[in-house]
Amino acid sequence: MVQTRTIEVDTHWLGKKTPNGKLNINWKRTARQARKNLGAGGVVLVPNARPEGDPDGAEYRFEEAHSMARRHGAIPLEGGDGKEGDGRVFYHPKSDLYFVKAQIITTYFDDSKDLPVVVQIANVPYRENLKGGSSQEVLRDASNRDCIIGIDAPACINSLEKILRQRPAEFVDLLGFADFVTGFSGIKAAEGYLELFNERAEEIYDMNIQGEMFTNVFTEKTHKVGIAAKSGGHRTFGFPRNFIFGTSIGTSSTEMEFPEEISRQDEFMTCLRNGYRNSLGLSGLKRNTLYREAGLHWLSLNVADPIRKKLGTY
Repeated sequence: MVQTRTIEVDTHWLGKKTPNGKLNINWKRTARQARKNLGAGGVVLVPNARPEGDPDGAEYRFEEAHSMARRHGAIPLEGGDGKEGDGRVFYHPKSDLYFVKAQIITTYFDDSKDLPVVVQIANVPYRENLKGGSSQEVLRDASNRDCIIGIDAPACINSLEKILRQRPAEFVDLLGFADFVTGFSGIKAAEGYLELFNERAEEIYDMNIQGEMFTNVFTEKTHKVGIAAKSGGHRTFGFPRNFIFGTSIGTSSTEMEFPEEISRQDEFMTCLRNGYRNSLGLSGLKRNTLYREAGLHWLSLNVADPIRKKLGTY
């Protein structure tokens, strides 16, 4: 009988990265903070921000983090038949943590681009990003690659509510592509405090998704759609900034049942997909609002980045 353990899964950007700059993290500190907040066996999904075809060029944040981690003993999971995996998920033995490549892509539900739908995708090949574009194109591509697909509801709740209200059949088709819906984001809880992004995301899940079965129109497979919590944080600070702004990685997470030992990336991805699909409520999940980091992130985007662009260092 396979021994299992309850683990926690978060999505976190790890550190600041501009198109022409390196990922600004200290690997030992990042792993230490993640282990403290997620515990043994924890999983961190690290998203690349810019897809293939982006004007600023595709981002490879995860690949940079992987290169750093390899220098500290991290190993990619096996790809099958005893072969080394391509690196899309790696294990860091010292911290007993797994790190997984993901992408967060803003897609568009129709040609008007008035309905942005933000998707979070995992099981993406190493050194390769999916292209951006329409929601249908991106989701079909992701399904064809057997990716794990989430809809980041707090990041696009206005669009989801409008699609549900005006085009309910297409809302159902959209959910057919998804394995999970993000119902709580620590960073969006702060950024959308007055607009109740998370509360509306949880309500749309509870009222229209929880307990229902959805069919992927591309694969024709029927499945449940779970709900997830994530920090969505952007930094892993050292002292004294961690004392001022706090630590965000692992402060919000989704619980899953995983085997105590897992060595193959295909088995890992199957467990991750099932874990997301079977997480059917936010009650009991760890959720924390990142007010201080959200403020710092706003300053970085709206003050520091424009200065970097003028100086040519962005």
